Formats: sequence, C-alpha cells, structure tokens
Amino acid sequence: MNLRAIIVDDEPLARENLRLLLESYCPQVHILAACKNATEALTEINAHHPDVIFLDIQMPGKSGIELAEEIQHQKSSIVFVTAHDEYAIRAFRLSAIDYLLKPVDPKQLIQAVHKCQNELQIKISKEQLKLYLSNYAQTDEQIALPTMSGLDICRLADVVCFAADESYCEVWMADKSKKVISRKLGELEEILPTHNFVRLHKSYIVNIKHITKYIKGEGGQVVLSNGETVDVSRRKKEELLQHLHRI
Repeated sequence: MNLRAIIVDDEPLARENLRLLLESYCPQVHILAACKNATEALTEINAHHPDVIFLDIQMPGKSGIELAEEIQHQKSSIVFVTAHDEYAIRAFRLSAIDYLLKPVDPKQLIQAVHKCQNELQIKISKEQLKLYLSNYAQTDEQIALPTMSGLDICRLADVVCFAADESYCEVWMADKSKKVISRKLGELEEILPTHNFVRLHKSYIVNIKHITKYIKGEGGQVVLSNGETVDVSRRKKEELLQHLHRI
C-alpha cells in the first residue's frame, strides 16, 4: 500500500537524509513536501492531507509536539524523528505511530512505514464500514457485517447484541446464531442508529427491541430475546431505563 508523506525538519541535511532513506528502503512512500518549520508544514498538511508526517520535535518557533497537538483532528499518522529521546512518552500520548532516533536506522524506518500502512488500512476499512452501514442503516432495515468471508447483509431488527471479544465482535442474532466481525465496539457505536442500539457496558451494545426483562442491581442486567443475560454498567443504568420507558 502506497503512502503519501510530508517530512518536517528544520535541518536541511536531516530532511535530505530521510528523503534518501525513504527512497532507498521504502519506495511505497511518496514524499509530497519537505518542510523546514511548523508553519510551512501546516500549510502543506492542510493542502494535501498526507497519510503520514515524519516530524522532528525540536525546531525554532513551534515545536513538533505543538504541531502534532494542533493537527490531532487530521487523519495523518505521525512518526516522530528526533535526536532526543526524552519526548517519547509525550509523543505516544499524542498517538504517534512510532518514534525514531537520529541517525535513523533503516530497519526501524521500514518497521515504522509498515505500521503506518497497517494504520491506513484500518482507517480505510473503518471508512468503508461507515459507508456500508450508513447506506443500509438509512432505511433502518439492513446492516452490512464485514466477516472473514466477505459481507453478510442482515436486517437490523434481527441483530440482538454486539458483544466485544478483544479486537473482534460477536454479533448475536435473533435466531440464536452468532457472527464474528473484525470491528471494535467503539467503531460500531459511532454509526449504529441510537434510537434502537445502546451501549450498556464496555462489552455490549444491545438492540433495545430485543430486551425482554430488566433485573435490578447496582447497574442491573438485561435478559435478551435470544436467552442471553448481559450486565449493565452503573453509569449506563439511567440511560437504559430512559430507553425502556419510551418503548
């Protein structure tokens, strides 16, 4: 998978060295621009929306950390490239893909590029999933579930619950069958119709129409139409009860 990249470093030699390394070891990376400061970089980032930004930290004026904070809303992955290791923790708190120390090791650069490719593939898959779900969910009738074999088109009304299973989800159906999809609950929560589906717990998104009983407790539990019982987190209890009163 090809990547569109911008290099940001105040040192001309450092910019040129990184460009040569990328051309030699990572031909899948297309360099859109090489910028000498954060102001110049911001213009290029807004113009091109690159897949990855190779970003120095210590620069005159605005630092790389400050630039990264400013562009958090962008979808670009960030790889910090610096001579200083004391910023690593702060960099990763900004969700940096990688943190490379100068002089850059070609093997570490290759690994960082592979991480960026994986991240881009995940982003593309998420966008595709949003598109599929929005296309089908607009009628409130169908949903496209990305399984290992392809897409299963199901009626939304037949989905009882999405249950988290590490980086995957189980989809519990009204006929008591279960499907496994390679998506996290947080991704699904963003795009499911909120009038029917509610996040009751860090591990469950439930179709309100399939709740047959609420059992009192600190958070409580709900019994679903497929016979399963799931926990309700304490902070989600009130939201659930409001939904149930509207049924």
